Amino acid sequence: MRKPNWKLWLQDEKECKFWLDNYIRKNILKKSSNESRLHLKRTDHNLTFANWIIEKHKDEIPEVFGGDNFYDWVISIYYYAIYHAALALMSKEGFTSKNHSATLAFLIYHHYHSQKALEKRRC
Repeated sequence: MRKPNWKLWLQDEKECKFWLDNYIRKNILKKSSNESRLHLKRTDHNLTFANWIIEKHKDEIPEVFGGDNFYDWVISIYYYAIYHAALALMSKEGFTSKNHSATLAFLIYHHYHSQKALEKRRC
């Protein structure tokens, strides 16, 4: 079986739909109740923590760790903040996801391709 390719999903709506349906069939994407508040709370929590670590890089981290820094961890925390925001959006629409590729397929199909369809109808 071919591998998921988000760049191809952006170009080819049918390919994106194929993967979306595959994720739904395998219960990786499924219907759920609205838990968007929980995901937004996690988003806010991660953003707060990442921003706090960045602030600590001004004085405290160099004092304690010398030349070491933790920007790689900050990037990871920001990534998960964005991921939880994506899960909140999905949850608002009645879905949940068990993996990142499935989440991306859902967002590309339901937001990117649907937006393109709306723009075509306006012309």
